[in-house]
Amino acid sequence: IVGLKADVVAARVLPGCAAATAVGNGLFALQAYFLGPDATANPHGVSAVLLAVVLAQVAAPERAAAGPEAAYEAALFTASLVGLIELACAPFVGALKRRMPAAALHASVAGQALVGLAMGFAGDVWAAPADALGPLVVCFCCYGANIRLPGNAPGGLGAVVVGAALGPPVRRMFGVAAAGEAP
Repeated sequence: IVGLKADVVAARVLPGCAAATAVGNGLFALQAYFLGPDATANPHGVSAVLLAVVLAQVAAPERAAAGPEAAYEAALFTASLVGLIELACAPFVGALKRRMPAAALHASVAGQALVGLAMGFAGDVWAAPADALGPLVVCFCCYGANIRLPGNAPGGLGAVVVGAALGPPVRRMFGVAAAGEAP
């Protein structure tokens, strides 16, 4: 999206991400150490949600207007600004956690994870329903209705088997192409 050359990414972007992740993980580990045995260190890494927003809302328009280097600089500035805002809000986290139910705090994270993990697959289901309907029914039965497969096989395995077995005959029957194939 940004359009940086591979050598720039390898020389500037990846080392910065690696250093930030290493420092963040080290700080979280120290925090857990000082909080005692009942604390768990949070893993730290690049935020997929922040990355998606910055790339789509900052970097892409800036690249169109001023080129790849300007897009990189704008994205870096935005991510740094978000980090400073998070740092400024950190002293208020304890009070927020005491006043809000845990389910309310976890709901936004769960929603972001669900969208991030499932929306690409949901688009595939709508793009090729002949391929996806059988495995989708198996997933709904196993994970939604808690129906057990023979031999207590995992629902994911059942979905793969049903998709592999039914996909080609269903596509031939209805004369549709597989996902990614030309009709």
